[in-house]
Amino acid sequence: MTIATPTLHELVPRSDSTRLSELADDLAALWPTSPQDVDGWMSRPSILRRVAGELAARLAADTDRVVALGPGALVLGGAVSLSTGLPFCAVDDEGTVFGDHHAGETAGVISVDGNAEEPGWLSTLDVSRRLSVVHGGGSRIGGEVLISRLPLRRDTAASEPEGNDHD
Repeated sequence: MTIATPTLHELVPRSDSTRLSELADDLAALWPTSPQDVDGWMSRPSILRRVAGELAARLAADTDRVVALGPGALVLGGAVSLSTGLPFCAVDDEGTVFGDHHAGETAGVISVDGNAEEPGWLSTLDVSRRLSVVHGGGSRIGGEVLISRLPLRRDTAASEPEGNDHD
């Protein structure tokens, strides 16, 4: 007999908008202003697991492979792969490829901000969906954006009022 471990969604049911709003708050607390600086949130399992789960839930049912592009591609691709059970291929900022890809596969393309350079071989795959965590402004790959706007980030918050010296 196996004991199933309930997922967070089974323990505390929340609407999509509430889950994404909470995730946006957590990302904003750890993510610097540059979308390429992903170490803060990608090194936090609780946040990475939620991002991966949200991306995985949005992949098309016929997806054969996850293709992760750009900053943090190896970590993001690995996390979504673990969440879905699908194999993945990652292409980092420098164009280094990790993992396999085969012509004719149906792929879900994921990235942090949608601005990643697409490798030429991607045209040999049938791309079923393009997803990014946040909108990168000049989004190259287009597609669905998980978090359309991050709340006020801690590094852009108003400074303390003058005369409030804590030294």
